[in-house]
Amino acid sequence: MTMAYYTVPTALSQRSPCRIDSGDCTKTLMIRAEEAVVALVHDLQHAQEFDIPAEQLEAAQDLQRKAQWRLDFVAAENSMGFHAPQEAARILGEAIDYAWCGQLEMAKLQSASH
Repeated sequence: MTMAYYTVPTALSQRSPCRIDSGDCTKTLMIRAEEAVVALVHDLQHAQEFDIPAEQLEAAQDLQRKAQWRLDFVAAENSMGFHAPQEAARILGEAIDYAWCGQLEMAKLQSASH
C-alpha cells in the first residue's frame, strides 16, 4: 500500500505522524465519480420526461455508459486502489471526465431548446 506521511498538530502543539493510504484517495475519487454519474443520469431522466427525442440524447447516453463502465470496473475490483492506486485514480478520473462531458452535452441540448 502506498503511504504518505505528514505531521498533524495536536491540541498540545505536539506533532505526531499520521498515515494516509491510497484507499483514501481512491474512495474520494470514487465518491466524486458516483456523484458525477448520478447527476448525468438524473439529467437524462429529466430530458426523457420532457420528451426530448432519443436520437438527441445518444451522445450523452454514450458518455454515461463510458463513465458508468469505468466506475463499475473500479468498484468490482473491490480493493479501493490497494493493488494499483495510480491506475484506479486514472480510471476514476476518466469516469468523472466522461460524466462531465455528458452533462455538457445535456447543457447544449437545453440551451438549443430555449
